[in-house]
Amino acid sequence: RIGKQASLIAQSSDGTPLLWSSKYGDGKFVFFNGTILADAKQSGLFTKGIQLMVPTFIYPVVNAKVTALEGFPFQTNNNIHKDSGMTNENFMRHVVWSELQRLEAKYDLDYTASFVASSDEMKAEAQAFELDRVRENTIVYGRE
Repeated sequence: RIGKQASLIAQSSDGTPLLWSSKYGDGKFVFFNGTILADAKQSGLFTKGIQLMVPTFIYPVVNAKVTALEGFPFQTNNNIHKDSGMTNENFMRHVVWSELQRLEAKYDLDYTASFVASSDEMKAEAQAFELDRVRENTIVYGRE
């Protein structure tokens, strides 16, 4: 529960207060209940909390959408596709990528991708080879 003098801004579906403010002297406090700062999906609620602290607040709104494919093509164990006789690279290219292209066309998506390096300690030669292969695949996927 929050005090009677507090202004409730947002609550969960079960009525738990998530965001509220309370006046104090000439200013006010804004309270967040939970892990709002740890979850990027909660940035809208966090921004609203900041907005409540100041008399004037400008927030940019971009009429855009992004579908991020973080770390694509995704790295998996090559043995996972043993039954099909496909390597991870071939599976990504001929199964996963074709399905992603179908979804892209159906829902008018624009993909963006990023590279995720292996966290395992590898030899410099293996890393250079992997990086070259990933670079080539990223160029291929980026043109389609």
